[in-house]
Amino acid sequence: MKIVIATDSFKGSGSSQAIGTAIKQGILQVAPTTQVVVMPVADGGEGTLASLVTAHHGHYQTSQVTGALGAPVTAKFGVYDRTAVIEVAAAVGLPSVHGHEDPLRASSYGVGELIRCALDTGAHRILIGLGGSATNDGGLGMAQALGAHFYTKTKEEVAPGLNGLDQVVQLDLTQLDPRLRQTELVGLTDVQNPLTGTQGATYVYGQQKGLTQAQLPSSDIIMQRYAQLVQARTGINAVSSPGTGAAGGLGFGLVTLLKAKLVAGAPYILQQIGLAKQIAAADLVVTGEGRLDKQSLNGKLPAEVAKIAKKAGKSVVAVVGSRSLALTSTPNIDLVLPLVNEPLSLAAATEKTFTLARLAGINIMQAWRLGQS
Repeated sequence: MKIVIATDSFKGSGSSQAIGTAIKQGILQVAPTTQVVVMPVADGGEGTLASLVTAHHGHYQTSQVTGALGAPVTAKFGVYDRTAVIEVAAAVGLPSVHGHEDPLRASSYGVGELIRCALDTGAHRILIGLGGSATNDGGLGMAQALGAHFYTKTKEEVAPGLNGLDQVVQLDLTQLDPRLRQTELVGLTDVQNPLTGTQGATYVYGQQKGLTQAQLPSSDIIMQRYAQLVQARTGINAVSSPGTGAAGGLGFGLVTLLKAKLVAGAPYILQQIGLAKQIAAADLVVTGEGRLDKQSLNGKLPAEVAKIAKKAGKSVVAVVGSRSLALTSTPNIDLVLPLVNEPLSLAAATEKTFTLARLAGINIMQAWRLGQS
């Protein structure tokens, strides 16, 4: 018997690889001869780097880049087959500024530095995971690190962050790194938000990055004005395009300033790692995430895994931290197993995640045997 495990990471609890390994241990405790393949997966957010590098037997490199608020950080990126993989969060992640969130100053400059490092490896393709940024600068800082200039009305370089967006009146893209023209840039998004408006980067994610509710309208207007300047210079109208609001507008900056393309992260990554081929030879597929709710079924990672599995005619189990009581049906998922099976606080459940995941593996095999009897 062969089982493929492809769960999303459980935020704050465990990576895709770690959760999958714990489930595998439980399965093997009941059925030691079972072939269990753990495939780290991601949707463009946390775990993107590990998923792609592991699947392609690549290697990691590190570089010192500029963090969101200007302090140096050591960031990791991956390389394989003339492809480089970057996670925005490695350079300017929200956890790195915890307690000091300040999108008025936070810059994506470090992301541009990582792209430059990737170019230095000779990569012909750069994949950029757009999740978890502390910034809301529309990719301005990223472009600056790659040679672009953004000027105030007094012809000085603008300040970092939203403050800079408010100052910019002119941009010069003529000095962008020429290697970008020979390189395929792909932004992997885990959200479909446009750049501006009530569903855009500022209104939806601004508060978790440090903006107050009162600052949202004026900040969105600043972003709109910046987008108009960029459109006038590049001729690209991407303000309303899905995913351009990802990572504080980095999606927009990639598309307009660097001529990248944006793709939905989950299906792209699952195709890149060859998940369908592994599933074709499996008897059972296990997926999951921290919380299963209606949003999970709308293109999120477990739904994409389940869709591939059902297309191949396989049974699907979802191991989840919790399941929404409002979720009464789970298309393409045959069985949902919440980890928590007794009263536990969130802190206690988080601490016991791997024990609970191993128990879920035991339950999976017991349920499978019951179904075969």
